[in-house]
Amino acid sequence: MLLKRKPTTLSVLFMLLFSIPAFPTEPLQPLGKILGGSLESPVRIEVFSNFECTVCREYYLRTIKKVLEEYSRADKVCIIYHDFPFSYHKYDREAAGYVEAASRISRETMVQVFDALYTDQAVWSENGNLQKTLGKFLSREDFEKIKELSKDPEIESLIDAQYDLAIKIGLDSTPTSLIFYPGKQQKTVGLLTYFVLKAFIDKIVK
Repeated sequence: MLLKRKPTTLSVLFMLLFSIPAFPTEPLQPLGKILGGSLESPVRIEVFSNFECTVCREYYLRTIKKVLEEYSRADKVCIIYHDFPFSYHKYDREAAGYVEAASRISRETMVQVFDALYTDQAVWSENGNLQKTLGKFLSREDFEKIKELSKDPEIESLIDAQYDLAIKIGLDSTPTSLIFYPGKQQKTVGLLTYFVLKAFIDKIVK
């Protein structure tokens, strides 16, 4: 008698990822923050996230950073982040403002701010001292530039535009990932492990 094997977590997630209907779509506007790759990359992952979301933290540190290293450096995957703040997160807007300010210096500085905010999330999300966190991870020069740039009143409207985009396309939770590849799109909600996302990407980018 043949015994049926239970599917592994990896196989279940892989099947779920591929079972989502795919449909043609255009790039999202307004554009979020490009962490790696380019708009010409064969795969584009647009992540709606916020800096106080603990699952978003795990997704960024355990999955997205590895994709940036393995695929974005070779311009195979473009990673774009959109801030999607919720009212019960007290400090997310301030955090997003520092990211916007850092993006005006360089992409590398912006990614350093992402790393700092997610790595130290448990600390600043409790005490609200984001500047202390940034001061630990950035050079003094970049830290001072970011503090000055973050005073620009236009930043609030840019964060609002990202929030409005998420609502317009029907999102209601973080992290949500929209994965674009030639002519199609896949939507996933929650944390994708690196192994599942890698398997998906490798099916597209040979």
